[in-house]
Amino acid sequence: GYTISGLQIGLDNTTYNGIFTYVQANGRIENLNVENCTYVNTTSNQTKFIGMIAALNHGTIVGCNVKSCRIEDRKSGYAGGIVCNNLGYIFNCLVDNVQFIGNAMYSGGLCYGNERDGEIVNCSVAQCHFIENAKSGGLCYNVAGGSNLLNCYVYSLDAGNSALGALLYQNRGGLIDYCYYQEDSNLKAMYSNSYNEGKIYTYDSNFTVIDTGESLLDALNAWIEDNQEKHPDYPLWRWQAGDGNIPFV
Repeated sequence: GYTISGLQIGLDNTTYNGIFTYVQANGRIENLNVENCTYVNTTSNQTKFIGMIAALNHGTIVGCNVKSCRIEDRKSGYAGGIVCNNLGYIFNCLVDNVQFIGNAMYSGGLCYGNERDGEIVNCSVAQCHFIENAKSGGLCYNVAGGSNLLNCYVYSLDAGNSALGALLYQNRGGLIDYCYYQEDSNLKAMYSNSYNEGKIYTYDSNFTVIDTGESLLDALNAWIEDNQEKHPDYPLWRWQAGDGNIPFV
């Protein structure tokens, strides 16, 4: 893949900000690493929509990593580590050690909003910091009706005085299924009490899923084995153990 490092993203007079503003329905971004990049707005009162890779996604984003980046909006903004709003497909992606800073910002580790027909599968958010955000979710701020969030997990999130849900801030009718968060995080799965038909699990300090007794790594990979045929165009990567037994993609 390719790596973009040290880039300052966005302009004061631009509403939609990211390395790419918009990914069309037939567009595909694959195996892109974004590292040590920043977006900062401390002056413009114009509402911003910010994603480190793209502001809006109608296409497919596969195998992309965003690491050690900073998104700061001190005025008014909506932000996600991969994209701001997802209306397409995001598979096999990781957001690690990203700072979301701003008391007027609504944010999600992967995206601000997973919109109708949006699908996020086999992704993780780890060691991210939500500093003085208005409202935030570890994976997404909001999941809309008709969208899916599947086989994802979060690890070691810092709420930083933000109203943070471990997985989401709120669910507005989407399906969150086979997603995992730490039992000892002192966070609720969804900050705003929301109905969900899918299965949400916790895991302990040994990365053992509480309800099933299997390792988080085995649980994530078992889902892939059972569901790969449902996604024939997008091979799901098996999870591998990383530092501290964290199953990074």
